[in-house]
Amino acid sequence: MALRVNKAVQRLAPYVTPAQDPWRSVHRRDICKLDWNEGKGVSARVRRLAQQLIQDDATFNWYPDCEAIDLTRVIARHVGVPESYVLTFPGSDVGLETACRTFMEAGDRVLIPVPNYDNFRVYAQSVGCEVVPWQVGRPFRFDIGSVREAVRQHRATAIYISNPNNPCGYAVGRPDIIDLCAEFPEVAFVVDEAYIDFCPEHSCAADVARRDNLIVSRTFSKAFGLAGLRLGFVVSAAGNIRNLQKLRNGKNISRLAQELGQLLIGSYDEVRNWVANVAAARDYLTLELTRRGANVFPSAANFLLVEMKGAKEVTAGLKRYGVYVRDRSQMIPDCLRISITDLADGRRLIEALDRYRSDSSLSA
Repeated sequence: MALRVNKAVQRLAPYVTPAQDPWRSVHRRDICKLDWNEGKGVSARVRRLAQQLIQDDATFNWYPDCEAIDLTRVIARHVGVPESYVLTFPGSDVGLETACRTFMEAGDRVLIPVPNYDNFRVYAQSVGCEVVPWQVGRPFRFDIGSVREAVRQHRATAIYISNPNNPCGYAVGRPDIIDLCAEFPEVAFVVDEAYIDFCPEHSCAADVARRDNLIVSRTFSKAFGLAGLRLGFVVSAAGNIRNLQKLRNGKNISRLAQELGQLLIGSYDEVRNWVANVAAARDYLTLELTRRGANVFPSAANFLLVEMKGAKEVTAGLKRYGVYVRDRSQMIPDCLRISITDLADGRRLIEALDRYRSDSSLSA
């Protein structure tokens, strides 16, 4: 007999991940992977430290530091908050999921501006929340007046904001978020800053000391390039952190992730250099795609939302040339999303797009 399934899970539509074809390919190193917004490689210093840690047979069999004390200290200094305001997780997704399990329950109404990162919707619905999608129309801007109206109209108990927004790329101004937190002190504001290193002026992480209804998540998967090691953190008022701690499993953050996280924050100038390279590649791709008739939406992150005819077919066609992008046409008609890494990958994408169009016209 089948096991009884939680009613909220029975009703749940799962988050849909991109195709995992690159992991199945024997030519993995030749793939231009622009579908999941990962950072571009790691430095030689990071690789050397990883090798040293793996070869350390004296402590390799130990559980990691469950409190991640050294990493927490470095993160707190980097963000500009006390250590008691920081809690580390094996990826920011786990931090977001834990926030839902800690601060939300059945019957709560969670407002999510859409299009948006869909995993948070899954986490909220899994604990029985009613998710209220609030449509952000083109050209995709965060209008604070409309948000105020939506919070009041739907009597929202929480709102999720990805900043910059994924998949659209627009950034939400820090003053707007802080004003909303002040105006609706009974509403939990969950701000996902996965891409904030590309526009740090919009971060509200340092404001958690003044707004105890503000929860900010960060990741090492994007600008830091550690997506495969799963490391992230949450910044919030000390009382919120203590409650999150009740559900956190500290053993889940490997020693390798903790040590590399410290190294990367300590060498943040390297991250800034890569962010500058991303900005240059973003400008190049915006120009070249526009020249080819695409509508490119402005972005503050390491990706572009691109509107072009036959986006789904283009996504599939580019794979033939070893280039992977993300089809977003089910969420936004005729749109795909392109991760930005550097100029070399940008040029390879344009070359593949031109070849795809040329080959398609010949076979028509």
